[in-house]
Amino acid sequence: MASHSAADTARDSAAPPAPLAKALRGILVASMILHAILLTCMISMRVAFPYGQSLDVSQYQINRSLDMGIDPYSMEGRLTPPYYAAGYGPVFYMSNYAFAKLFGDSIRTVRLLHGLIALALIAGVARMLSMVTGRNRFQTAVFTSVFLGFHSTTYMFCRIRPDLLALMFAVYAMLIAWKAVGKPRSEPMLAFMASLLALALFTKQTYAMTGVFILVYFAAYRRFDLCIRTIAYSILAAAMVWIACSMAFRHTNWIYPLLIPTAGHVESGVKYAIANMKSHFIWTGTTPAFLLMGVLATAASVRRSGASSDTGPCGKDILFFAFWFFASGLIAFLLSFMTASSVHYLAEFGLATAVLLASLYRKIEVRNSIVVSVLLQITLLGAIVGDIRLVRGEWFSYKSIPYQEEVAEILTLNTPEAEPVCSFFSNIPTLTGREIHFLDNSYYVHYGSYGFNIPELYGVFDSYMNDRKFSAILIHPEDTFFSPEYLESHGYRRAKTRIPRTNRTMAPDLYLRDSAAPAAHEAP
Repeated sequence: MASHSAADTARDSAAPPAPLAKALRGILVASMILHAILLTCMISMRVAFPYGQSLDVSQYQINRSLDMGIDPYSMEGRLTPPYYAAGYGPVFYMSNYAFAKLFGDSIRTVRLLHGLIALALIAGVARMLSMVTGRNRFQTAVFTSVFLGFHSTTYMFCRIRPDLLALMFAVYAMLIAWKAVGKPRSEPMLAFMASLLALALFTKQTYAMTGVFILVYFAAYRRFDLCIRTIAYSILAAAMVWIACSMAFRHTNWIYPLLIPTAGHVESGVKYAIANMKSHFIWTGTTPAFLLMGVLATAASVRRSGASSDTGPCGKDILFFAFWFFASGLIAFLLSFMTASSVHYLAEFGLATAVLLASLYRKIEVRNSIVVSVLLQITLLGAIVGDIRLVRGEWFSYKSIPYQEEVAEILTLNTPEAEPVCSFFSNIPTLTGREIHFLDNSYYVHYGSYGFNIPELYGVFDSYMNDRKFSAILIHPEDTFFSPEYLESHGYRRAKTRIPRTNRTMAPDLYLRDSAAPAAHEAP
């Protein structure tokens, strides 16, 4: 990274702001504090919640396979009870498993791990933005808050997902690259950076592009020697991580194929991509952040004064940040074509957006501009609106606890403990001593969605449904794969509860096996 003059930093801190600018700065500070409080509340509520939400259950349950010595990557392991299929990188599952064994095997414990990962990510992003802003604490805090205002990031806090873990590895690898570019010899740094890139790759394979971004950065500074050594160290580090993972998982089917849009998937892919973009831009600070970027980019194109030419990041850095922004956005859009994709693919794009914003803000002398200050404030207000929606969602989840307790009671009284239960996105069977068979329904009912293509697993699941081997099935009421008609046609009836189900939560509907209904193969 280009260095910043001490005089420039001193001038920024010493210049007395105008009354209006001072008032706007105070409002920004208050917004950042409120933003941090709301995020802290959301994280605390999410970690403490006793029941499964979203993919928490399906990813946490992989620990059961590892306890039983079953390899969830191999076809043999996938076709062995409890029929769990791993869909992410091995570093993600190994981290979950090791933390659970050290600090308590519960879904809350693993959520806590991912809360700590989120804090480490925030620290790395703050360090990155500090380098971009010339160690200006106020600007660092502002643009860190902007990054945390993107729904693609905060949505995943304390979720048992690999995205933030991979992004954390990528952020610290990028930080090392920025430091290494100015050093003539940096072998230990490059070796450590390559190790982080390998860990990111084997956490979530889409983060292989981080290594490409770093090579582009080195090439921009004509440090082709660093490019060659980075490639060499990365190959060595990837081989070492591969060997370590092979000791935990016998099967090495870790690099799952990315879905290439074809004629049959273009229509649905566009639908998912547009939905993800809407989710990323609406109810967050993203839209005003892009308006701010437009203002700063316009200022950069019309200002040619010598006063601003020696401040902030150098031109090569800004060009790299712009490349990172557009490339990560394009990759996120293409990955959004995958069926059932979500906003998590936009996390690195959100980071690149915040870094590019910070670099433009630092470079262009419009820091006292009312327009820029107002757009920053609107960006943080959008972030706060997103925070309120997240906290509200967690509040609805807590309101569902009495209902989920009643579901657990009904399940305990009406199902034998020895028989398996089918449950997607709910850990109630585990809490009642029942064993969950099968996990994410996309693997079994719509197995081609992610490119996994496991028809054998689908066949096993189909036989379980036809023979009514599940004593109960727990599903989310908005599940498009398991309609009430489908379940009733296979001999399952929805259990009646005294407490109504709370909407807007992941609380499941419970379907019990109807003893009066014949199995599918017994039907006349």
